[in-house]
Formats: sequence, C-alpha cells, structure tokens
Amino acid sequence: MALTLHGPAAGAPDIAEPILRALPAWFGNEAALHKYLAGLPEHPTFTAYRDAQPAGFLCLTDHGLGSFELHLVAVRPELHGHGIGSALLSAAESWLRRRGVRLLHVKTLGPSSPDRPYAKPRRFYTQQGFKPLSEFPQLWGPDTPCLVILKHLWPTRL
Repeated sequence: MALTLHGPAAGAPDIAEPILRALPAWFGNEAALHKYLAGLPEHPTFTAYRDAQPAGFLCLTDHGLGSFELHLVAVRPELHGHGIGSALLSAAESWLRRRGVRLLHVKTLGPSSPDRPYAKPRRFYTQQGFKPLSEFPQLWGPDTPCLVILKHLWPTRL
C-alpha cells in the first residue's frame, strides 16, 4: 500500500468532504462542517493518498509572529493507526521549519468535557510532541471547553 503526500496547496473541499463526513464523532455538526469546507481554499493543505485514493489531509492557519495553527486534520477512519496522520504532520512541520516557524498549536475539545471521542485526538497530539497549554472553558461555550496544545518546532534556549 503506497502512501504519497502532496502539498502544501490550497485545500480542496471535494477531497475533504467525504473524509470529514466519515468522521461524525468529530465533524458531525453540519453547520461547522460547511464552515470548514468553505474555508479550506484559504489554508495551506497537505493531502495524503494511499494507493492513489485520498486518505487524509491537514490544513494550517498562519497567525503571524512565527506561529501557525493546525486548523484541521482528518484521516479516513478505516486508516486510523496506519501512520497517515503522523506523516501529514511531519510533512507540515518540515515545511513550517523551512519557513522559520517556531510554534505550532491546535485547539481541541478539552479533557473536562465528557465527550469521549476527543480523547483519541488528544492522545495523538500528545504522542506527536504537543504539550497542553491551557483549557479555556468559555471560549467555545460552556459545554465545549477548548484545550490549546502547543509544539515547539525549533529547540528553545532558556
């Protein structure tokens, strides 16, 4: 099974939509899904293909000041655990380092939420070297605490 990566390029909603729809535990809110899809062309996006079929994608947001956000990452559910998310993240981090970017962060549902499916992405990010920065209980609303997690892309000196 051959894995190839492409990007960064403008995000392609036609590739992303079937992948997002296959992940209802994370992208089941129709209004949010449409918002993600509409904004994709504005984001540098890396796409993974397995045997020439779209397997997953990762989108970034440039916040300036040497910081990017991992805006969206999704892998077809039957391919979870096959290293596709890790390969996408590695490609994105290499691209960011070449551009001199020092920090990468992601927002996800915080651990104080009872929504169990979000433990899986938090575990993925931790395994990839992200560290929790802070949970913001009211940023997205009282039922959706936002956890911000951060990864240094360059060694820092104290």
